[in-house]
Amino acid sequence: MAVKRLPAELGPGMALRRQDYTGAACHAGHDAPRDGPIAEQEVLCRKKSDMPVTGEVGVQQPHAVNRAALGHMLPHGRTGIRADFGGLDVTRPHIGNMQMIAPAAVEAFLPKQG
Repeated sequence: MAVKRLPAELGPGMALRRQDYTGAACHAGHDAPRDGPIAEQEVLCRKKSDMPVTGEVGVQQPHAVNRAALGHMLPHGRTGIRADFGGLDVTRPHIGNMQMIAPAAVEAFLPKQG
């Protein structure tokens, strides 16, 4: 079956206090699909649970991300999530910790019509 790729949706995620890459990645993944074509699938009379969705999150230490937790960040059916090197760690010396910033991109695919 041929599929059509919807425009990618982007979202930022941050862990301001916990220093948790998985948390920052999950915030980004929750934010990304809220306002675009993925959120509008019910208007097209399609079930979100049947739509293939892929996502990519950038963090400074991808190996520290719990990928099983990322699989639950998208409220859709068949998902595939990757954690790659990216994002930004901001050192806060006056407090003694870091803030993690993780951008995410989410793409969805639909069967071609006609």
